[in-house]
Amino acid sequence: MPKYKKNPKKLHAKLASWPLALDETFRKDWLNLYQLMNIPSVFCRLEWLETGVDMYNCVAQVLPYRFFDSAGQLQAMGLFRLEKEPGKFTSNRVLRTNEYNSQRIVPIIATDFSNMAKAINALYFHSGFRVDYLDFYKLDPMGTGLKELTTALTAAGTPYTIKIFNEQPQFKLKTTWDKYLADRTQGHRKKIRRYTSKLKENFPDYTFTRLRDPQDYSAIDLDRIFKMIMRLFDQR
Repeated sequence: MPKYKKNPKKLHAKLASWPLALDETFRKDWLNLYQLMNIPSVFCRLEWLETGVDMYNCVAQVLPYRFFDSAGQLQAMGLFRLEKEPGKFTSNRVLRTNEYNSQRIVPIIATDFSNMAKAINALYFHSGFRVDYLDFYKLDPMGTGLKELTTALTAAGTPYTIKIFNEQPQFKLKTTWDKYLADRTQGHRKKIRRYTSKLKENFPDYTFTRLRDPQDYSAIDLDRIFKMIMRLFDQR
């Protein structure tokens, strides 16, 4: 996703330096823009993406981009890698997201989904490199955001292709958790109680939090959750 035929010239792309230690303003801009996102995700935090690059990226060139409107206002940002993939006659030059097959990702952070679509166009036409196509892998549905993004791409005349990577299984309980357990075998219930007891023993202050929709996410401290995730990642 996607391949383009025309350029609406709504935003222009500007490449920053890598590694980002050489450009601290990029880090500050990213944080400011991240805080304006409709559906922020810990997986598009810059610290998470940099960790993935450090751990898994050995060959591809890393490309950090800002996207500006005609008034010079920052509207979107993204971190990509330039790769070569086999083609029919020659290799294709591909700009791909840094997801490393580990989680659902938001491809570009932006003030809204319209600007995300405009940044996608700018990335293809003004990346500074010959780009045969963009590859945004394992996209997060972003609530209704993915639909809004594709609608904006269609309105701009931008062809794209979306393929379902895999279906995420869901188990919808038509009853309460306690009633669900009552229908399970005695051994099943004992196993759950044993594992829960071990959690309480080793982590007496643990809690379970269910996050079902954007409103649930907005009600918690994402910065605290992100720090917890990174701390666990460092202890791997």
